[in-house]
Order: sequence, then structure tokens, then C-alpha cells
Amino acid sequence: MENIDSNRRVTPSIRKAIVALSQYLSDLNSERAKCEEELSYLQNACNVIDKMRRRQQPIIDKMFDPINKLQARENENIQEVEKITTQNEKLRQQIKELEEELSTDITSVESIEKRTNYLERNVSEYQKIFTEIFQPYPLPYPYTIDSYMNWAIANRDKIILDNYHHELCQKLHNCPKDFNNLLFTEKEYIVSLLRKLRCATEDIVKEIRKIDLNLSVDPKKHESEVRNALKRYAVIALSMQNINFYD
Repeated sequence: MENIDSNRRVTPSIRKAIVALSQYLSDLNSERAKCEEELSYLQNACNVIDKMRRRQQPIIDKMFDPINKLQARENENIQEVEKITTQNEKLRQQIKELEEELSTDITSVESIEKRTNYLERNVSEYQKIFTEIFQPYPLPYPYTIDSYMNWAIANRDKIILDNYHHELCQKLHNCPKDFNNLLFTEKEYIVSLLRKLRCATEDIVKEIRKIDLNLSVDPKKHESEVRNALKRYAVIALSMQNINFYD
């Protein structure tokens, strides 16, 4: 009986093991409390970030709305150019057929007049669209050019463009004004200048969009950068208006 009782006694080694396990369990509980506290902090931080994101989402949507509209307008312009190209080919074919008929000398005067009138009507419409293509690249909403055009007119002698674009404007300014009465080579030269200047206004529009997307810029600095860009845009636009596409 004594042997059985002695076997059931808590020996010093068992007691040490129990104490060690108790300490380990206490450490685990302490570590768990720290983890729970950190988890609570992270959850609160996530909630704050989510609230900020929801609060700023309308602002972001508002900023991208004009960009989406411009993208849609760009797609429309591409379709218009394709339509113009198709129409131009049809007109070329009509002119070619008319020239062939004139060369055979068997077409009636009434037929020639009818087809000539048709060509004149379509050429007039084509000419109108043609002039729109060589206008400055559209400004992003809500910017307008009116007041800056007045500034450009009043400050014609000021040079605010880089040398390359300033020289393009000067060359266009020195060209004859009446586009329709020019030789084909002269028209080609003017069209090449207009294309380059339109590309310049497109680059300025991209610059303005980039400025608008930089939310970290000070409002006064933002306003100053946009104002300078619009002045350069107005100077180029004023030069492009120097050419008259109409009779």
C-alpha cells in the first residue's frame, strides 16, 4: 500500500514541469492579447482607409469624367476622319469620271452641269469639315480659350513658345491668307504647318490633364501652371486662325 501511495506523489521534476507549463501558458496568453490588440488596430486603420476611399471616390470619378468624354470625342473624330476619307475617295472618282466624259466629247451639257453641281455641293461640305480638322486640339472640360485669345492678341510681340513652335507660327503667319487661291504645293506646305501646330496643341492638352491629375500640387501652383499652358495654347490657336479656308 505504501508503494502505491509513493508512486502517486508529485515529484520535484513533475512539479518543475507543471510550473514551466504554467509559465508557457501565461506567455501564450500574453502574446495572444498583444496579437488581438494589433489586429484591432489594423481593423480600425482599414476602416479609416475605407471611409477615406469612399469619401474621395466622387472626386476621382468627377476628375475622370471629362477624360472619358474626351476619349469618346476622340473616337467620334476618328469616325469623322474615316467618313471624310471615304467621301474624298468618292469625290475623286466622280471627278475622274467627269474628266473621262469630257475627254470623249459625247456628254450632254445638262449631264455635265448636273454632275458639276453635285460635286460643288459635296466639296463645300468637305471643305467645311476639312477646316475643322485643322483647328487646335479641343481643350479639356471645363477650360475655355476666350480670355486667353484676347491675351494672345494683346501680347503678339511676347515670345512664350519654344524656338521650334515659335518658328512654325512665324512661318504660318508669313503664308498667304487665302487658302483656296493657292497652288497645290503651297496648300501642302500650309497643311503640314497646321498639322504640326495641332499636334502642339494636343501636347499642351495632355500637359493640362497631367497637371489636373497631380492632386499633391498646391492650388496656386496648379492655377499658375494651367494658366501658362493655356497662354501657349492661345498663341498657337491665334496663328492657326491666320488661314482662311473660305472664299
